[in-house]
Amino acid sequence: METERRKRFDEAAVLIRLIKEMRGKLDAAEAELDLRSNEIEAPNLAGAEALSTGTEDRTMMLQANVDSLNAALQAERETRFQETAILTRLLEESKRNNKDLRRYQAELLSSTSWRLTVPVRRAKDILLSLRGRK
Repeated sequence: METERRKRFDEAAVLIRLIKEMRGKLDAAEAELDLRSNEIEAPNLAGAEALSTGTEDRTMMLQANVDSLNAALQAERETRFQETAILTRLLEESKRNNKDLRRYQAELLSSTSWRLTVPVRRAKDILLSLRGRK
């Protein structure tokens, strides 16, 4: 269960890293847009609008990618939390079943019939050991 949890957290870490990379690219694109808009002179306004439109499209595309990655990460987190909850419930149920079985075994071993048949079981073990079948 611990390895499963570690695997899920590692997957989430990869997605977070990808989102950070996409945000870095988005920031770089915005910085490039700012740099280019500062370099453009006033008489060349038509060229500047064409350049900024292309950069804005790229920025919007990068933002859409970041948004889709955020949505995927959120869905992944919800799925992992649900799986963790289910596994936790199964673990608790297994612990309860194990405790019940141990209690039943203790009751069986302390029962009168088990104690009365001890000599017969020991005799059987001795006979089997003499025959070499143990």
